[in-house]
Amino acid sequence: METADAKKMRNITKLKHAQKVWRFCAIIWPLLCVFFSGVVLCDSARNVDERIADAFFIIIPLIFFTIGMSVRHRLMKEQAYATAFANAVVVSNELIIRSGKRIFFPEFEFQANETIYRVRHPIGCSYRIVSEGKSVDLYYNPNHPEQFYVPVMQKHDNRVSLLLCGIGVVYPIIGLTAPLIRAALLVLNG
Repeated sequence: METADAKKMRNITKLKHAQKVWRFCAIIWPLLCVFFSGVVLCDSARNVDERIADAFFIIIPLIFFTIGMSVRHRLMKEQAYATAFANAVVVSNELIIRSGKRIFFPEFEFQANETIYRVRHPIGCSYRIVSEGKSVDLYYNPNHPEQFYVPVMQKHDNRVSLLLCGIGVVYPIIGLTAPLIRAALLVLNG
C-alpha cells in the first residue's frame, strides 16, 4: 500500500512533467506553424490566392490552440497550489444571463482548519455540471482555502482544452496538405 507522502510526491512529479510538456508544446507548435506558413507563402507552385488561403488555414487555428493551452495552463496551476482535500457540498448554482446565454456558477461549501468556507467557482458553464445538494471532491490551497479546484469541473475544462488544442493542431496540418487534397480532387473530378 502506498503512503500518502509517496502518493503526493508521485503527483508532484507527474505535474512537473506535464508542465514541461505544456511549455514545449506551447512554444514549438506555434513556431512550427509560423515556419510552415512561410514555406507555404514562398511555394511558387501555388497561385497567390491558394498560398494566402493555405497560410491563413495554418495561422488562424493558432488562436484556438492558444486558448486551449491557456485553459490547460490554468488547470495545471490550480492542481499545483490546491493540494489539500475536502468533501464539499454544492449549495447553489447561480444563474447569470449574459447576452441571452445562460451561465451557471456553482457555489461550494467545505470545512478546512475548523472553518467553514463558501466559495463560488470563478468559471461558469452553459449547463449544470453539478447539482445542488450534491457532495463533490474539492482540493484547496491550505494557506488560502479560497483558492480551490473541483475535479469534476476540471474534467469539463480539460475536454474543452483538448478540443481547442485539437482544432489548433489538425487544421494547420490540413493547410499543409491542401495542395495534395486539391490535386486528388482534381484527379477524381477530372
